[in-house]
Amino acid sequence: MIAILTISDIFDYEKSKYIKSVYRTERTDHPGGKMVMNDPREALVGGEIEVLPQPKNPAYGKYVLRPEETRKLFAEKGWTKVVGFQTRNPLHRAHEYALVYGLETLVRDCDTAGAVLNPLIGETKSDDVDAATRMATYEALIQKKALGEGDKDEALWATKNYTLHDRVILLGLDIKMFYAGPSEAVMRHLSPELRIYAHCDRPQTCGCAV
Repeated sequence: MIAILTISDIFDYEKSKYIKSVYRTERTDHPGGKMVMNDPREALVGGEIEVLPQPKNPAYGKYVLRPEETRKLFAEKGWTKVVGFQTRNPLHRAHEYALVYGLETLVRDCDTAGAVLNPLIGETKSDDVDAATRMATYEALIQKKALGEGDKDEALWATKNYTLHDRVILLGLDIKMFYAGPSEAVMRHLSPELRIYAHCDRPQTCGCAV
């Protein structure tokens, strides 16, 4: 986030307290704990924040939309049900199958369903595949219409006047990966639902309007 902070507080960076609060553990032998413990800062600041217009990455910034922009896009497409798959990795076959199966589950019930491949493109570990490279793989998968090859339900799509590829879009989620175990798993589930889709965003049977 690019913003102006008017500092009103300066306080000690109590790393062990931070780790216990954020990660729900006192252990530091995990990526998130190491990120905190290796941070050279010894103090933190607080105060009033004025958010400025956010810059967009020239390579993939077009895929990062505000929540209201995403909902408008869904409305323009006529989608009333949306399934999303969030990841920080290039897709492997299980990832791809989960997204395709989720979409097909919705399509069996209605013709106003869509799917979003929703990769995290914020800060990750140094040994993760960088966002630009990952976005290039997602773009290729969608643009070459390779998504679902060998996995999709051919009989289902033969009954439709649209294809699987017509119902999949790519949208990035520009937030940092904290590697926070269970706490982050919950946040990753809620974040797209609350910030972007306003629908349940996992291909699970949960009783809500997916």
